[in-house]
Amino acid sequence: MTHNSHKMKFLTIRIQLAFVLILFTGCVLKEPYPKNWSDFNAVKGICPNISGSYADEGWVSLSESKKTGGAWHKASLSRTLIAKELEIGEASHVEIFQENPNDIKVIAFSGNEILVEQLFSVEEQDFSCESGYIEFIGERECETADGVMACATPETHLIRNNRGDLIVKTNSRGFGLVYLIPVYVSQWLWYRFESSSVDEI
Repeated sequence: MTHNSHKMKFLTIRIQLAFVLILFTGCVLKEPYPKNWSDFNAVKGICPNISGSYADEGWVSLSESKKTGGAWHKASLSRTLIAKELEIGEASHVEIFQENPNDIKVIAFSGNEILVEQLFSVEEQDFSCESGYIEFIGERECETADGVMACATPETHLIRNNRGDLIVKTNSRGFGLVYLIPVYVSQWLWYRFESSSVDEI
């Protein structure tokens, strides 16, 4: 299973770790769900239906966008879920098929051309629904540079809001060493990928 774990995430974690070193404590950055986005209902233990067609380019929550200068507005659904090797803007949209709660097919398109597709299954332990989201947990990845060793385990939670857009909640749980001092960082972010079939929902 592939998840978006490009260098910007590690750079962000390294900056946070250095800041935490000054405070001599752990740091948890939990972005609230934007009030101006349509609400959703997550029921623990139930896999939500996320079937639909969604724009590949997504929007990050407003306050985080301001802090990052808008750079993270260019979130890519295809890169996040199945194909981090794609360039941002290469895919036009992503279609998700969920014929039953436990099996999901994700296809990235450029216009009418299929770029990449992948199947996910609860039976194969690709995802779970204990939290009330479709929840993917990636493999731990580590990087070392400039006196900082940082490791992160990406978590990606998917659910559809009342408008029909796909909501993606990500969490990068990071730990590492800053000049041999252990620190911990957890960062939650929200993304919204607009539905191209709102009228059908």
